Amino acid sequence: MDAPGRKSQASLEGMPGELMAMIVEASGVDNEFILDVKDASNLRQASRRIHATSFDAFAQRFFTTRKHVLSPKSLRCLEHIAQDAALSPYVRELAIGPECLHPGFIIRKILERPLRNGKWGKKFNKFEPAWRALVEQQAGFEVSNADIASLKKSLQGLHKLQKVRIDAHPDLEDEKAWCAAYGRDSILDLLGNNRFVGRPEWSEAPNGPEAQNALVNEAADVYKLHGHYARVLEAVSSIAHKPDWTLDISLNTLGLRYRKVPFDLDSRAWRTVVHRVRSVSLERTGSWFDNKVVSPAWVDRLLRDCPNLESLELNEDTNNNEHLLLRNETFANLRHLTIRQNVFRDKNVIRFLAAHAGTLESITCEDVHLLRTPSGPHAPVKAPSWHDTFEIMLDMPRLTAVKFSGLTQDLDYANIHSTTYCGDDALQNAGAELAVTLRGDEVVRVLRRAVEEKLTSYRSEAKLSLKAWFPKTE
Repeated sequence: MDAPGRKSQASLEGMPGELMAMIVEASGVDNEFILDVKDASNLRQASRRIHATSFDAFAQRFFTTRKHVLSPKSLRCLEHIAQDAALSPYVRELAIGPECLHPGFIIRKILERPLRNGKWGKKFNKFEPAWRALVEQQAGFEVSNADIASLKKSLQGLHKLQKVRIDAHPDLEDEKAWCAAYGRDSILDLLGNNRFVGRPEWSEAPNGPEAQNALVNEAADVYKLHGHYARVLEAVSSIAHKPDWTLDISLNTLGLRYRKVPFDLDSRAWRTVVHRVRSVSLERTGSWFDNKVVSPAWVDRLLRDCPNLESLELNEDTNNNEHLLLRNETFANLRHLTIRQNVFRDKNVIRFLAAHAGTLESITCEDVHLLRTPSGPHAPVKAPSWHDTFEIMLDMPRLTAVKFSGLTQDLDYANIHSTTYCGDDALQNAGAELAVTLRGDEVVRVLRRAVEEKLTSYRSEAKLSLKAWFPKTE
């Protein structure tokens, strides 16, 4: 206890590094950091001691995982990090995103609009010089291969790097993901007053384009939606000799223009690093409705090329994924499977899971519908069932984590008059739920009950399919 009349000497500056780390890394109920980038940076400027005691927490938070794009400003920043003896050892994961300036964005989205000569037209016109300058800068950067050279230099300086990600475009609605890459804001700032996240001045016009559209290069004459893959692979191949790093690849067409062959699977760069691939994510590379698909043969070859694949994610990707599930090959090291917003034949899902029963450790299925498999002339009609799928999962010795929600299946039309299905209210009263996240021993316990009780109900909105329910976890 302090002596009477004496003031406590405790201060922010006197805090040990452990407490300073707790302040820098503190998060709220929504898991968002309490101190944003600006606040954390300002804190470190308060004094030399605070700058020193907060360094480790600051570096771990902002430099362990870095995301950049192939723009001059973004890659210059990455070079500076790689050359910094204090910061570069903290970088463990590097993601390179495809975000870059759409060369046809201003003309196609803005200048050709009838609003050009009105109130908003005057605002649009002031962006044109900046846009033209950026287009020229970007073209020169690519033609000279300066982006590849810069990325190579950075990769060779990041000696503690463990993972490289070649990211796809985020969904257009996911503003937070569009803000993740360093260098993204600098493009929007030059095109106008970037006052809000994803809301520069020109996006506020009636029918004006969203900020994300400025960063999606889908110009009809170049088809560069997937243009960054080959360039990043060329740079990444320069560290093929380094041990202990892996490569993750994501594809997402956004339902826009696309390349049927995103990059050359016979290229020297790909063949050099293919054994490093541990994760592949496919999103909207196929479509039932408009036949916009990345070549299924190319996707098949991509996956067959990856002998060490451990994680596979299939999002809203029905055509290619259904084709994938028909394959006879298995992924010998597949540990994690994620399927979202897809429709499959039940027998294909069961066959795929059975083929990987010995290796799968986690399974996520969200908004997945099972179709009945067409029967032969002498085969009985059998409705699909998620409970048959759960039985396969019960025989997986390594499965320790599952996440299910929105699972539906075709109605059993053959037995619709003789079978009673519970309604949603009855199932809820019985303590059942539509979504579960299970770990450890809960996986077997809940799935076994689900198989035994076969809880299902009519789909509320259409009553054309059944929803799978689960016993409530305690």
